[in-house]
Amino acid sequence: MMGIAFAEKDAKSQPYSIRHAFCVDYSRNRTYIGSESFYYELQTQYNRCMEKAGALIRASEENKRRQEAENRLRLEEHKRKMLESARLEEVRRRDEERIRMDEQLRQQKLAEEDDFRKQRLTDRLGSEPTFSIDPYVR
Repeated sequence: MMGIAFAEKDAKSQPYSIRHAFCVDYSRNRTYIGSESFYYELQTQYNRCMEKAGALIRASEENKRRQEAENRLRLEEHKRKMLESARLEEVRRRDEERIRMDEQLRQQKLAEEDDFRKQRLTDRLGSEPTFSIDPYVR
């Protein structure tokens, strides 16, 4: 008897309008529209829902809270990944800039070395060389 009284109180814990709206949605979501007995199945699903509406509504609300928490976690994870991606992109950009600058310095040093070699040859020969100092060019 105690279990029945508790079940009745549980079912009545939500206002009728809430139970009715929830059970209409619940029954529509659980009934196949192509069924030959669509309205019968719809009504039986509705009636079953109204019998245990309080527990179903609580379970639905708990599921909604759990989904919202999971969505928040997914969003936070997505934000974290985006920040990490942006950080890695910045590191990559800096590395490329450093490599570019190193290459410019290398080219500048090579040019200075070529100028130095030309100057040494000019000093030795007394005039500007008429040949290439590149060992592969004759």
